[in-house]
Amino acid sequence: MRSLFLAGLPAPVLRDGVAPFGRRSRQMITAAVLFAGVAVVSAGCAEAPPQQPAPQRVQASVVAEVDGQPVTLDELEKGAGGQLLNLAIERQRILELTLERMLAAKVVALESKATGVNEARLVQENVFAKLAPPTDAEVEAYIGAHPELAGQEKAKIAPQLRASLFNERRQNAYREYAARLRAKYGVKTMLEPLRVAVDEAGSPVRGPGKAPVTLIEFSDFECPYCRTLARTLAGVTGRYGDRVRLVFRQFPIESIHKQAMGAAKASLCAADQGRFWEMHDLLFEGGALAEADLLQKAARIGLQAGPFQACLASPATADRVRADVKAASALGLSSTPTLFVNGRPMLGAVPAAEIGRVIDDEIRRLEEASGKEPRR
Repeated sequence: MRSLFLAGLPAPVLRDGVAPFGRRSRQMITAAVLFAGVAVVSAGCAEAPPQQPAPQRVQASVVAEVDGQPVTLDELEKGAGGQLLNLAIERQRILELTLERMLAAKVVALESKATGVNEARLVQENVFAKLAPPTDAEVEAYIGAHPELAGQEKAKIAPQLRASLFNERRQNAYREYAARLRAKYGVKTMLEPLRVAVDEAGSPVRGPGKAPVTLIEFSDFECPYCRTLARTLAGVTGRYGDRVRLVFRQFPIESIHKQAMGAAKASLCAADQGRFWEMHDLLFEGGALAEADLLQKAARIGLQAGPFQACLASPATADRVRADVKAASALGLSSTPTLFVNGRPMLGAVPAAEIGRVIDDEIRRLEEASGKEPRR
């Protein structure tokens, strides 16, 4: 769970929609109620942790022997899989948040010195005083947009949602204020993001091949958090147009989603008839995903029934799905959804604002590398 604080702000309630690698647990509030905020002042007092020497990477390619047969470092790392990826993601997150916190503190201090206004008052007047709490209509809209909250008693979850949404709003406002100050004072960052090499593997694509940003999604049609992310990505791709392309890879988690494999096969069978994205959208509408339901969906989008049924029954179709599952496992993934933005991993039902922040950063990096003036 993320623990991100702003000066005077409560800690975010939950970071949901993400099952940590190796776990299947789900929380109640989705990731959309939280946005990776910047810490201005940590709540409470804490002694600075002692400096620790950087861990030394094992240099030898052979790390063990069994009956004279070597165990290599590559084998060891592949065996650790998701644990190492999860650690790498967490390390990067900590570095990015710490850098953002440090830069924010420095530019606010510079602005305070330039204006002669106390830092706390500066933030209060320029950020928090301008914000209004979420309205009842906004809370209702949020609940309606997140099917995983269906069945929850609104009277019980509304106060927690309202607090989380307001906290997110304050974090975003502070981030925008700090970004303006960073631009004003010429801040440059050289910290490189974490990237993972992910193959598209001929998977269905929405968007132009020359788009500067590629989103690769590993998803499960029966997963409610994947449904939320699918809706989010529809908005994101609409907003960025030809600057992004979306690649869909299958990752049905059959141990908890009994109809996910059938739905995955149905999407590939629809792809064979040139209707993948139409089937994708229908499957993520929710509801039952038994074979009869899949046949009805196929009819709705005008698929030929005979070839569709034959494709569903073909072992080769299941093999195509399992090839994606194997690729996901090789990357160390064990939960859905997982999104890669030009290789940058994002876990769970990530909010549109956070995805947009990473896309904007990718576009900025590419424009700077090409010598273009970044768009504001």
